[in-house]
Amino acid sequence: MSYLFDTHCHLADPKFSHSLADDLEIANNHSTSEFLSVGSSTADWFDTLQLAKQFQSIHAALGLHPYFIESDYPSQLEQLELLIASNSVSAIGEIGLDFSKGVTANDSTQMLVFSQQIQLAQTYNLPVSVHCLKAYNPMLNFLKNHPVEGVMHGFAGGAQMAIQFIDAGLHIGINSVLLNQNARRYHELVQCIGLDRLVLESDAPFGMNLDSDAPLASLMKVAIKIAELLECPVQEVIEKTTANAENLFIRKDS
Repeated sequence: MSYLFDTHCHLADPKFSHSLADDLEIANNHSTSEFLSVGSSTADWFDTLQLAKQFQSIHAALGLHPYFIESDYPSQLEQLELLIASNSVSAIGEIGLDFSKGVTANDSTQMLVFSQQIQLAQTYNLPVSVHCLKAYNPMLNFLKNHPVEGVMHGFAGGAQMAIQFIDAGLHIGINSVLLNQNARRYHELVQCIGLDRLVLESDAPFGMNLDSDAPLASLMKVAIKIAELLECPVQEVIEKTTANAENLFIRKDS
């Protein structure tokens, strides 16, 4: 096993509309060969499904991100379940909680929508890709009582909080923020939790430190940095993080 698995990217984003095939080829040349493309709203669910049908290396995730919860969210969730029930979907995501200022949906509505999507994950036996900002404690309390597999995407809660999410059954997504010299807290997180529950992600095209000409080709640099922090071979990082991702997102019945 010598390839990398990008567990969080947005390949249906318009920034990829004219270059995706080339971007995938460049990424493959840099050892990234599998991608979980996450749909975050009703606007990109269909396109995400189509990409997964078009490219064997793309696996579809569909979810309602807290940014895109509308007043008629029951209808959005109904549409989401219909798509999950009638298509090959590898995960539910990007879902989550975001209690920062500027998010339209209030905290209680976000929690309701999140809880219903966790229930979907349990019903359809799917992992989740989870966004969390300024809501770690309520999310952790909920997930402890409603266990589900998946990834804490773009996790910035520190090592001790990460351990609690791992204990609740989640993996931790590591991205190119790790490449910042001053990201000491992020470096400490990796050193604290090791490889057993790590996966890699680009968050392309929105992630930090991405090459504008090759936005999907960043993961090898992240793997090399992890190997440096853990004082282990890069190949060990590649093999373990890819195995973790495969176990989550490549369905055994597919």
